[in-house]
Amino acid sequence: MLILLLLINKGKDKSKTTSHLKKTALVSALLLEITAHAAVINVDNQTCTLADAIESANQEIAVIDCSAGSGADEINLPAGSTITLTSALPNVDSEITLNCQDSTITRDEMSPGFTLLTADYGSSLTLNDCTMTKGGGNQPVRGDFGGGLEAGALYGQYASVNINRSTFSDNDNGAIKLYNSNGYINDTLITNNRSESNYNRGYGGGNAAGLSLLGTNVTISRSTISGNTALGYASDGAMFLTNTYNYSADVDVINTTISNNTAGRNGGAINMQSYYNPFGGGNAELTLSSVTLANNSAGQNGGGIFNQNSELSLRRTLVSGNTAGNLGNEIFATDVYSTNLNRYNLIDLDGDDGTFGVIFDQGTSDGIIQEAALSSVLDLNLKDNGGLTPTHALVLGSPAIDFFHDAACVENEDQTGAPRPIAGGANPPGCDVGAYEFRDLIFRNGFD
Repeated sequence: MLILLLLINKGKDKSKTTSHLKKTALVSALLLEITAHAAVINVDNQTCTLADAIESANQEIAVIDCSAGSGADEINLPAGSTITLTSALPNVDSEITLNCQDSTITRDEMSPGFTLLTADYGSSLTLNDCTMTKGGGNQPVRGDFGGGLEAGALYGQYASVNINRSTFSDNDNGAIKLYNSNGYINDTLITNNRSESNYNRGYGGGNAAGLSLLGTNVTISRSTISGNTALGYASDGAMFLTNTYNYSADVDVINTTISNNTAGRNGGAINMQSYYNPFGGGNAELTLSSVTLANNSAGQNGGGIFNQNSELSLRRTLVSGNTAGNLGNEIFATDVYSTNLNRYNLIDLDGDDGTFGVIFDQGTSDGIIQEAALSSVLDLNLKDNGGLTPTHALVLGSPAIDFFHDAACVENEDQTGAPRPIAGGANPPGCDVGAYEFRDLIFRNGFD
């Protein structure tokens, strides 16, 4: 079987050399060859289980009554079914697309703790329309990188992991953990997951209740990370990212909501850290574009974001109503030059920027919210406002509405798929800050 190793060029090298183009053409040719020999394996939960189907794809043989895998395989679950596991699924070590068709993969709560599914070295895993829940359980937590390299629902190591239209909920030890991997997460809900770790590693970090990204290149779009709870010295609310011995972390988050997450120590929503690495592992970089980051909390520093020596860029992003027990309700940074604003962002409440260690006045396009209550900015309730993931709608009169001119919109849709701009009061209309573009009930579908 041909297995593509998609981790050859993980740096953010924007040069388009002839050698790079040749490599791209070779990879495309290999993809075509693999796809041409792909097999479809249908799970019936009786004579062909999901575990058997993964083994068939990995080994390219017929396991039990499953079809034999061949190349880049597709595994189809029965629509709307529930797969209850008493032990972990076989590791994915080939190229597999798992079409869950709105099915649920869950751990039997009477079983010992385990990670539901692992994408192993050199593999490629795509999840479509899956719900993964109750992973982790009483699984032990190791020390490396805070929570260790286990995860509750999904773990990827040196792999390509892509997730579409899925839900990760009620998992322990964090929902998703990717190590030295790449991929994307689209239209996905990560909610009500938990983590706990007390391993002492500098400022802590490494075991996010939602999503841990270690040496990983990932794009997250039109997704919601909300209601995740992390306890202990080295746990983070929604997201943790850092470089590793061999790779940098380069993460882009677009048209996404990150709200109501809690961290016991630093980084209620996001904890990002870069460490000097003599092996050339690079740094951690995070860009938030048209993101709503609100109502998260941290026991110590960085209620919204904790940034240790990493490169953070905010563009057209709403960071408001977050709280910290110590410093930096909205953003805490250990290096004043590490956080880049001046891209039409709105920060904090009541005329205070809520940052610590951040040069906030480096431009004139950002704004500080004067309203005293977050409820004057957005609907505190996470709701179905259209699209595939829940959002916080802006309320009438919100300072985020029509905050900047439409030429700077960049994203032509919001998280729900509604067009940007939609007139919210300005004429001509401006674009709104955050993941949601305001429209009243009359213009719910974007008609002017």
